[in-house]
Amino acid sequence: MSTKYFIIAEKPELRMAVQAAIRQGYNRIPPGEYSVVNSFGHLMKLKEPSDYDPKYASWSLEDLPIGFNPWEEVPILTRPGGAMGSNADALRAIDEGIQQADIIVNCGDVDDEGQYLVDQLINYYMKIPKPVKRLLVNDNSPEYIINQLCHMEDNSKYVRLGYAAQARTVADALFGFNYTRTLSYNAPLRIGRVKTPTLGLVVNRDREIEGHTVKKYYELTFTATDTRTGKAFTVIYTPAKDSPDLIDGKLLNPMHLDELVKKLQNA
Repeated sequence: MSTKYFIIAEKPELRMAVQAAIRQGYNRIPPGEYSVVNSFGHLMKLKEPSDYDPKYASWSLEDLPIGFNPWEEVPILTRPGGAMGSNADALRAIDEGIQQADIIVNCGDVDDEGQYLVDQLINYYMKIPKPVKRLLVNDNSPEYIINQLCHMEDNSKYVRLGYAAQARTVADALFGFNYTRTLSYNAPLRIGRVKTPTLGLVVNRDREIEGHTVKKYYELTFTATDTRTGKAFTVIYTPAKDSPDLIDGKLLNPMHLDELVKKLQNA
């Protein structure tokens, strides 16, 4: 009976590249049956507080801080941001493939996030312990992937890499759950560890643009001649940084330059 390999790629283009390599190198890779499916990025998410305890469906300052040990995950059935389609078919294919496979292969991107998002699926759907390999692909050329298929390692060697991504996810949840419920007690306002400061940067920049006033500033450029070679060259005058004539690094008053021009003309 041939070994059944079930490969979970992070995204469709990676799945297609792996499938092409398997077809091209079928007589060079480890013998067996290969099945390849793809995720669409993260297909798992942390549970909402109300999934742990219905009391969290109502916001109360007395319930804070909110935190869980262990943190549990559930599949994401709908795609965020209005993306077309559903995740249900992909999740079903991953579930069935894991149950039927002899060896499961994590083919997430070669970084902590790629490791984590495929490990999430394996941990959720694998009902009985099975061997799990890691296929590292950072070049979609067939020859490269064929070589990587011949040198797969145990996934356990890379699981800790995904812990960094998992830690960020938990940190985001802790920040979001607790600050949103603290600062938005009377009106819904989503607070995020990354989203909120990023939005703050955008808003502050927009305010600077809206409050910008046009001001003229002056520069002095002149042409000089090298007395030894007779060649002309351009000189740009740069005032000292501590010059009292500078405002926000610009010369707004031309009087200083007028005096300098007269000196140069008389030199």
